Amino acid sequence: MLMFLAALSATALAGSAVDQDASAYEARWQMIEDGPTGCWEVTGRATWSWDAGTRGASQGDSMFVGHLEDGVWKDFLVKSLGEDQRDRAGTVNRVFQHGEQTFVPLVGRMPTHLTGLTADSNALSWTLRKLGGDVEFADAENDEARGGVILNRTVPLDGASEPVKMEVFFPGGGSLPSSLKVQFPESFSLPSFRLAKVRDARALIRGRAFNGEVFPEAETFSFDAGVLGVHVVAAQTIRYQTFRPCGMSPIDETKPIGVPADPVSPAPVGPTSVTPAP
Repeated sequence: MLMFLAALSATALAGSAVDQDASAYEARWQMIEDGPTGCWEVTGRATWSWDAGTRGASQGDSMFVGHLEDGVWKDFLVKSLGEDQRDRAGTVNRVFQHGEQTFVPLVGRMPTHLTGLTADSNALSWTLRKLGGDVEFADAENDEARGGVILNRTVPLDGASEPVKMEVFFPGGGSLPSSLKVQFPESFSLPSFRLAKVRDARALIRGRAFNGEVFPEAETFSFDAGVLGVHVVAAQTIRYQTFRPCGMSPIDETKPIGVPADPVSPAPVGPTSVTPAP
């Protein structure tokens, strides 16, 4: 996943047009991408896999504890649950690389000392900016079946005929979003390397509202890519399990909303515990 992000190159930002009725939702959709305000100790489980055929493959799981402060990840403590690595000869080795962060959350911003970028950056928003630019158009529509409002956003892709489509769902038409779905065009080339084709790229974040904040429950990101005859398939899933104010002990538990079972959004395992700030 990190190799995919690093392969992108900067392009000029596009202008944007926001429908009048969508302006209130447009101003608040990033709450599901930023995570809760304040300082939180977060625990969760990350699962990842990538397969480049004869070039090798990796699949593993890890538990983590991280500090999320006003939307910025300050540090991570990672414990490997095991990783299966396949080398070019086809030999599979199971390793436990404790302390190695092999995942990048879509929620929150990664600090500069972990990314090497000039500013704290959210992985998803940074990727979209590098691929094409800012939102091109946004509107809102009622979804009677789900009982809420969908904010539809489109982001142009440099050199692609179709834009990236984003759907942010606001239950009951309220001010707090509960899901963010990102669907890239079926196939597109990287602006910095036209020979690299990316297919079936998609992302999903599910969250829940609590005490006026949006706490993430699960997120996924997956894509296929072809580069000079090499086919790469990659996926990442993070299940957030507990949130508690920094330095506090958990005193309350809430049940997760749950994520629908489909190839892109596996359901979180275990309860999501949220301890309210004092």
